[in-house]
Amino acid sequence: MASRRSNRIAGQFDARLIEMLESPAYRVASLSCRMILDRIAIEHAHHGGKDNGKLPVTFDDFVDYGVHRQAVSPALAEGEALGLFFITEHGRAGIGDFRSSNKFRMAHRPVGNEEAGNEWNRIKTIKAAKAIAKTARAPWRRPAKRDKRHHRPSTMAAIS
Repeated sequence: MASRRSNRIAGQFDARLIEMLESPAYRVASLSCRMILDRIAIEHAHHGGKDNGKLPVTFDDFVDYGVHRQAVSPALAEGEALGLFFITEHGRAGIGDFRSSNKFRMAHRPVGNEEAGNEWNRIKTIKAAKAIAKTARAPWRRPAKRDKRHHRPSTMAAIS
C-alpha cells in the first residue's frame, strides 16, 4: 500500500515565500493592492504558470474580481512602488483592435530562465513601506471636504 503525502495540493496554486508574506512591503499593502496581486496570480495560472512579464489583465478583470473601480489605479501604483508586481507593457483604451490590456510581471515569480526579482525585499522597515505606499497612492487621494460654514455666499444671495 502506497502512502499518500498529506501536504499534496490537488489544484493550481501560487507559491509565495513566507519571507514575502512577512516583508514590510506586503504587510502594508492595501486590500485592493493584494487583490490586484491575486488577480495577476490567477492570470499566471491560466497561462499554465508561464508568461510572467506578459500577463494580460484588464481594468475590468480587476473590477470583476472585486476591486472597487476607483481603487484600481491607486492600487496599481502602490503595488509597483512596493515592488510586489510591475506593469511591463501599458495598455490603451479604445474600440476593437485599438484596445489592449496592461501586461504584468509578479516580482515573486521567475521570468523565463531568470530568477524572481523579489523587489519587495528592498524595503526594510514598516515605516519606509508605509511612506512609499502613501506617496504612491497620493495622486488619487480625494481632497478634504470643505467646511460649508466658510464658503463664500453666491452673488445671487448677496444681491437679495
